[in-house]
Amino acid sequence: MSVFDRFLERFLESAPSEEDGLAGMADEAPVDGEPVIDPLVQPQEPSDSGMDGHYAEIWGNGPLVTGSAPSPVGESVVGFARDLETGTFSPGTFSEVDGDDIQPLSFETATRETLPDNGPAFRPVHRNHESRDPSPDTFRSVDAQATNPIQQNPVDPDQDPDPIPDPDPVDDPVVLTGSVLTDHLEGGSGDDHLDGGFGHDTLSGFDGDDDLIGGYGRDVLIGDGGDDSLDGGYDSDRLFGGNGDDFISGGAGGDSLTGGAGADRLEGGSGDDVYFIGPEALTDVDVIFDASGVDSLRFDGVDPFEAVSLVIQEGNDLNLLYDAGGILRLLDFYDGQPIERLEANGEIFATKADASGGVSFHDFVTGSPDLILEGGSGTDTLSGGDGADFISGMDGADTLSGGAGDDILYGGSDSLSVYDRNDVIHGDAGDDKLYGGWNHDQLYGDEGADSLYGGFGNDTLSGGDGDDRLLGEFGRDTMDGGAGNDVLNGGLDADRMDGGTGNDTLTGSLGNDTFLFRRGGGADRVTDFTALSAGAAYADKMDLGDYGFAGFGALSIDEDSDDNAVIDLGGGNSVTLTGVRADDLSDGDFLF
Repeated sequence: MSVFDRFLERFLESAPSEEDGLAGMADEAPVDGEPVIDPLVQPQEPSDSGMDGHYAEIWGNGPLVTGSAPSPVGESVVGFARDLETGTFSPGTFSEVDGDDIQPLSFETATRETLPDNGPAFRPVHRNHESRDPSPDTFRSVDAQATNPIQQNPVDPDQDPDPIPDPDPVDDPVVLTGSVLTDHLEGGSGDDHLDGGFGHDTLSGFDGDDDLIGGYGRDVLIGDGGDDSLDGGYDSDRLFGGNGDDFISGGAGGDSLTGGAGADRLEGGSGDDVYFIGPEALTDVDVIFDASGVDSLRFDGVDPFEAVSLVIQEGNDLNLLYDAGGILRLLDFYDGQPIERLEANGEIFATKADASGGVSFHDFVTGSPDLILEGGSGTDTLSGGDGADFISGMDGADTLSGGAGDDILYGGSDSLSVYDRNDVIHGDAGDDKLYGGWNHDQLYGDEGADSLYGGFGNDTLSGGDGDDRLLGEFGRDTMDGGAGNDVLNGGLDADRMDGGTGNDTLTGSLGNDTFLFRRGGGADRVTDFTALSAGAAYADKMDLGDYGFAGFGALSIDEDSDDNAVIDLGGGNSVTLTGVRADDLSDGDFLF
């Protein structure tokens, strides 16, 4: 039987109950050249553990620092012994070491042993220890678990163990590496190095310029005071810089990065990352977006519209200048990195902005609720706020929303929409979709095959060049198809429709609609013209004033093969009225 097996057997035999089972370590003399480690079998009540659940602690007859933590299946046990001849255990093996050293008592498996009579569970794991020159004057504990109690072994078995006072703070660095399980590693006031390794770990650097590495797993890294370096490693991590000028790198996975106070540099790495900017971060902050992920920038507890005095572009960077004197730099923002969302106080004011075009603010005035947004050559989605916003998608297939306020929107190959007030929307070049919203909006498709939706209100819709589709929807709308073979539908209420040049199709729908035809308008068709003679509640009219006809008698009206009335306007221009016979028409159906 190995030394470890004998120790574990005696440990299990010595635990009398669920609450007070303790295993002991005593530095007896070697037998046959091999150190002997026996347990102290007397039951003892642990003091001030502050923990629930099953746990075990290891003791020696000198000051011994131990640790344990609650878990439904037990938790790791790590001990540091002073002036003991001991070594590192693993099942079935024991390696001799010199005495008079601080050595770790580490058990490198993750097996679980349950003591008889509902005794404590014991799960050995590996923990690295601090490497430093031990002496009674400088010895201090290094806990890999924040909840580990610090106790001393009583000389008298009948005496309750007393807590060892926390050592005085020292500036020596703490070097800790976690295990394959879930670790909680804490530094001190020095410049510490904490490496979580595998598992979902929590690393706290506290004071000092610390180096924190999450490794594998979903880790939480807290730099706290000092100029810290945080590296999340793999998986989705949460990183908090705290005070100081920190460098924070998310690494692989979708990470959340919070710089805190100080001039921080945040780099999300690959994955869909979120950058949090709070009021304490309104100093110099650099944010780097990665091309392989879709990132978000979120302002918490600060309104960038009220705090930003000027936003300018310098090369590939976008700089937000604050009244407090700080700068938020979005580095290489115009170099292929996409950003998914820009949020302020929980409200999105820009989404899915491609960094090859991105979002640009110009001459932003402090305190103004108005917003100026410009995209670029990428596929941008820009949303305005409550103010009078100016939003331009530039090139690319963009989606633009004005939000509340009197907005002006310019797109590319875009989808544009507004929600409130009297808005002006321009599609610009490309095949655009424009949505008017609630009030009296102006929608201009400009170039491209555009789709315009007036929404509520008395809207003005202009298709511009290209084969456009205009839908007035609710309200008394004015519609102009422009150049191209357009399709116009007035929707509800009395609308005024002009197909423009090209062979257009016009539908009035409900209401007393007016169809306007100009010289050079092409061969147009009206699908639902209601003549005055029909005696319907709604009667439409055709405005031919641009042609200069003397009256109804000057018109040349014939019928096609489907018995639809065809009005010949000359010069290759005509109007076909679907479902209307020539003799259904009268002078009251026209405006000259």
